[in-house]
Amino acid sequence: MGQKVFKFTQTEKGCWESTSHVQDAHLKVRINKRNYNLHHIIYVYNHGAVRADEVVHHLCDNPKCLNPTHLVKMKANEHRRHHSIQRASVRVAQIHPEHGLLKIWDSMSEAARNGYSHQAISMCCSGKNTLHYDCWWMKLRR
Repeated sequence: MGQKVFKFTQTEKGCWESTSHVQDAHLKVRINKRNYNLHHIIYVYNHGAVRADEVVHHLCDNPKCLNPTHLVKMKANEHRRHHSIQRASVRVAQIHPEHGLLKIWDSMSEAARNGYSHQAISMCCSGKNTLHYDCWWMKLRR
């Protein structure tokens, strides 16, 4: 079986992000015909097993991060609650490259209720401005 080589860069916040593999969110690896999130594998290798009712959470809230010191295990229901609260409390601006500011959403959840993707919008929370529906999304301070 061949080995894959991963190259990383370290962000200002200490996150390790892959430069060798394109990823929109969590980097996946295939082992024995099954896909796994690489951050989960890294957590297990460095810290030990994760039970079926637990998930691996990024303390940095950066889904691309693979730094084992940024990973903790958390009960799945607590993890859902954490991200639900986070989405509800983050204001985001939707900006069109040619037309400027289109709308300021009071929360990512509000934007999602109007048809926009939580995952794409949450990229702004990790400091990345990405195009989603041909717009930039930026996190705003309250």
